Amino acid sequence: MFDYHVYCCYSCEFCFKENEWEALAIQGGDTNYKANFQECLNYADRNGHMFDDKYDIVWLCTGSIKDEKTELDRHSTISRRLREAGYTKNIYVSQVVPPSIRNDRDKRRNYLSVLRDAGVSRFNTGVDIVDAGMRRKYIRGLKGEYTLEEYMPIFTDAVDVFGRFGAGSCLLAGIEAAENTINGLEELAKIGVAPAPTVLTPFVVKQMGIPFSFDLEELIDTHVRFNNIVARYELPVFSGVFSLA
Repeated sequence: MFDYHVYCCYSCEFCFKENEWEALAIQGGDTNYKANFQECLNYADRNGHMFDDKYDIVWLCTGSIKDEKTELDRHSTISRRLREAGYTKNIYVSQVVPPSIRNDRDKRRNYLSVLRDAGVSRFNTGVDIVDAGMRRKYIRGLKGEYTLEEYMPIFTDAVDVFGRFGAGSCLLAGIEAAENTINGLEELAKIGVAPAPTVLTPFVVKQMGIPFSFDLEELIDTHVRFNNIVARYELPVFSGVFSLA
């Protein structure tokens, strides 16, 4: 993962990004976005020719900045460099949907097409929480105002630009009612989005105050129901350490 934005400008209550910021501060690393991006770019230039043998997926970032043009330029530049170096496998972008493309379909499709033409394989943006009230409670800034219904045309365009499963999204299992999470996962799967449900697992101080809403039986049941969705829609499975799968 090239995580050149070491801190996300939204800093949602459940997010772990502060952990990386704190680690850099302790280790004496550079917390400047520009310096971190340049370091990632230099690494891609030096080592990109070896990536095909080592990595099936390269992730570009997990946070967002407010400067939309710079964010798009950085994603596009590093993806293009990796392709020029000979990397032929998957490049996934992860970011918050920029405000300017929220309701402007032409601008949104152009934004997505720029990423695709630079070599990006999948556009990921986290819905995270389905319930509108819970979103406003735990998600900061403009992102908290988005509803699942608003995300659907955005994902539809992303699937159209990148292809089936060329869009992805995380939902948090355990932060809200299981039925909300399952319904959200199925709605995404229906339109060709690759959902990646993650079990809420607090390990950063600010996450500790968020109650985990499942008991063990409900967690197991949600896991089983998600795997039924995987089978029904033939979904690719995100199998990270906190994955619901």
